[in-house]
Amino acid sequence: MNSFVIPTVISLWGLSRGEAGRIGTVTLLISSLGGRFSGTLADKFGRVKMLQITILWYSFFIFLCAFGWDPFMTELYPTEIHGTRQSFCYNAGRAAGSLFPTMVRYLSQVQALGISIAICSATTFRLMIVMLLLLPERRGRSLATLETAATGDRSLSHAYSRN
Repeated sequence: MNSFVIPTVISLWGLSRGEAGRIGTVTLLISSLGGRFSGTLADKFGRVKMLQITILWYSFFIFLCAFGWDPFMTELYPTEIHGTRQSFCYNAGRAAGSLFPTMVRYLSQVQALGISIAICSATTFRLMIVMLLLLPERRGRSLATLETAATGDRSLSHAYSRN
């Protein structure tokens, strides 16, 4: 499968053959570790039971993808700028998330790695809950009403022009 995907990844992402090779190597190594881990669990709990758990686990997280940001984020901002604002929110979250591996590294110098990861995970979940609580309620309001309120009865093209 990798041999069919790697050329596509090279062309889409503009990677060198060396970079693509490293990605392929990491994919295979992680896959083998997952196989080893899953094999151990299958030996302990049974293959059928582990397959059932895997299917349920995968299905649950695919189901959660339906509740991703896109359907909700587009309703938070006026139509003409929602793409820009949505991108900002997404990238700000990615930037903030990139700080946590560094936090884990520094925390793990003074306490156990598992506790450091748990602290960072709990912090992330708390931050997410706070951000969700701060989202404005839009239920029952039409988009036209929201856009008019955001621009103060001016047209959106005038309100958000660069002049």
